[in-house]
Amino acid sequence: MEDNYLDKGLLALAIAGEKSVFSGHYGAAFLAAYFMDEENDLPEHVKESLTRNCTSIEKEHKEFFDYNQLPEKNQQASLDPLVQSIRQNLKVLRSSGHGVILGVLALKALKKRTELCTEFIVNGISRLVLNALNDRQNRYYHYDNYFLVTEDDVFGIPSYHSTEDLIEVAFAECRWAAPDQSINGNYYFFSGELEHGVTLAHALVELEQMGYEELAKTGYHIHRLQMFLNRQRPEEIIQQTIVAPGLSSVLDKKYWAQTFKDPHSIKVPYATLALLKKLSPSKRATAEYYVCKLLSELN
Repeated sequence: MEDNYLDKGLLALAIAGEKSVFSGHYGAAFLAAYFMDEENDLPEHVKESLTRNCTSIEKEHKEFFDYNQLPEKNQQASLDPLVQSIRQNLKVLRSSGHGVILGVLALKALKKRTELCTEFIVNGISRLVLNALNDRQNRYYHYDNYFLVTEDDVFGIPSYHSTEDLIEVAFAECRWAAPDQSINGNYYFFSGELEHGVTLAHALVELEQMGYEELAKTGYHIHRLQMFLNRQRPEEIIQQTIVAPGLSSVLDKKYWAQTFKDPHSIKVPYATLALLKKLSPSKRATAEYYVCKLLSELN
């Protein structure tokens, strides 16, 4: 991927700070595509797909990639506001962890391209991350207000003692992938929330690798809570669990031949490839099999 993928991704994330949290996915897709290519020896069909799909995103959402929105005076800035906004999102689970997911991805890009660390970019992305703290209370099935659920209410998922614990649980939960759907007037992301279990785990691992080890560990509790809330589903949804994925691997040509409608379609494979490297070879095949169930639902 060309270096301007970082420019475009960070610009789109900053502009999203004045829009919606979901709109942050457009810029995040560019950053994920860049780092996925940089950190892996990808086959040509995947590289072609990343380029084609990012071009499609930019074409469809031009307003997020408009350099005319950059102010004439765009002073260099500290990363502190962004780090502090991430810290706020590590205190409580909100918006499926999007504040951490988007914030850490931006932080990684800014550490690579320090010249892009300007007031417009940092302040815009920090606003986006803080906006993720505003969420609908009935996001998860069974709870009218999940804000009231704490880690003390979690059972069936042992506390994490290491990064490997975090990663293993994130992948293991993917085996319960089922179609997202509306129940009694509320829409639930029965697969979508599992995707965020993977991308949030990846964000915490990345945060640790960037030198914020203690900060990353404070996020273990929100991930564990997220995994518990994801398990809340009615019997009829459990019966809809995907039995076998329609993909052979994360790099399956059938998957990458698509023109994606969902920007998560780049972010989830990127996070998966990074996390699989942290597992022993004996555990990778099963983890990838479970994630392929999720990818079967993405397009």
